Amino acid sequence: MRKRKNFGLACGFGRHAIELAKKGFSVVGVDITTEYIKEARRISSLKSIKGDVPLLTLCESS
Repeated sequence: MRKRKNFGLACGFGRHAIELAKKGFSVVGVDITTEYIKEARRISSLKSIKGDVPLLTLCESS
């Protein structure tokens, strides 16, 4: 069986990404706000999410 995948653009605090990861999805979350990504990482570590849940900051170029 293939692993289900999810890409979350503007993921915020990662609420949906974290829940999908808990259900076995391979998840990548992206947001432009660094503080949101830091909080999403903190929440995912508190919930003991197994595996890698990449949460990335989208950088603006000048």
